[in-house]
Amino acid sequence: MTSALDERKESGELMMSPLSIRWAIRLRKTSSLPHFESLFRQAILSISASDVHTQRRFHFADDALACVLGRLATRRLFSEVGMEWNESPSRISRDERGKPRDIRNEIKFNVSHQGDLVVLAATTDTTVSDIGVDVMCIDQDKEEAATRILRLKDAFTEYERRTMLAKNGNEERWRSFYRHWCLKEAVLKSTGKGISEDLKKLEFHLKEEVEQNTVVYSTEYYQDGEYQKNFIFEESNIGSDHVAAVGKIVNKRFDRR
Repeated sequence: MTSALDERKESGELMMSPLSIRWAIRLRKTSSLPHFESLFRQAILSISASDVHTQRRFHFADDALACVLGRLATRRLFSEVGMEWNESPSRISRDERGKPRDIRNEIKFNVSHQGDLVVLAATTDTTVSDIGVDVMCIDQDKEEAATRILRLKDAFTEYERRTMLAKNGNEERWRSFYRHWCLKEAVLKSTGKGISEDLKKLEFHLKEEVEQNTVVYSTEYYQDGEYQKNFIFEESNIGSDHVAAVGKIVNKRFDRR
């Protein structure tokens, strides 16, 4: 079967206009839909047996729902490029660390969920070798942000701690904390290395604030003190309660400093 993706490749359209997809799905909004329980049962029937087994391992209903929505979003992604709904599972494999991948490597994608959101980032851009996304709910718990930042000294460099602690007020410090954490996770998810990587090796230089309804691309990433030219970041706020970061590894190296 010839897919729309194949047709776009043959026509040259894919080379000229690669797809870039960013989705965010609210759990509370989803679970408040009319006939939600019936819709959820239908969703369970449309995902693989292994995915059903995975979602049943979650103890909390929101986590199970997020798992299912992530799987459905991935299948919807493949249908966006012209693939039949039932064909998409055969295109998805998992690497040794469990990261899902397109076996043809035509679509780079990643899914994350935390708080009230499931997010997906994907691209068909051939200059992007991999992609990672992370989202965090800005949860200002009973602990002061400064206390958390200092307590997690093994997760942040001295430069990053200074950046976070320099913010005015507890709320802004929390927002900066979660912004840094999202960036680190986006890198780890794009490289597939996971949390086993020494987080202090990853350092981020934030060049501007992330305002509502804007995307920031200017953040610089250093690993072991060396500027990483082949990473591009997209940072955004989703509502007032979540921050998100997309990390892309690009084949063409460039220095934006």
